[in-house]
Amino acid sequence: SEAVQKGLKVNQDGIRRSAFDLLSYPDQSLANLARIWPELAQILPALVDRLENDARYAVYLDRQKRDIATYQRDESLFIPTDLDYAHLSGLSAELRLKLEAVRPRTIGQAGRIEGITPAALTLLAARARKRGSASPARAQD
Repeated sequence: SEAVQKGLKVNQDGIRRSAFDLLSYPDQSLANLARIWPELAQILPALVDRLENDARYAVYLDRQKRDIATYQRDESLFIPTDLDYAHLSGLSAELRLKLEAVRPRTIGQAGRIEGITPAALTLLAARARKRGSASPARAQD
């Protein structure tokens, strides 16, 4: 509500945002924020463009970091040894054959099979989680 009182257009969701967070909004600039926080006008002009760009891309970089962490977590998921690839809807016939031939133990191993798509890996990871084999100890029971 403080930001709105100062003339900024932000989501009124109760989350306090820093000046850096506010710079990520498409209609914001450091010059605009300096009207509210005069000390921002003291930032060297050579740094202004970089700071504005860093703020705009921070949202995407944060999302990418979360995606990488999810991928790394999923890479070690064990695929049930009795998984019937022939009845796994959403896989092409070619991928079913490859998976049946290799019988990968983990999502990471499946990802290294030539031709395996991100969509197929997502499908396998969902099946692995659904079957309760997210940890190596449970997969070997």
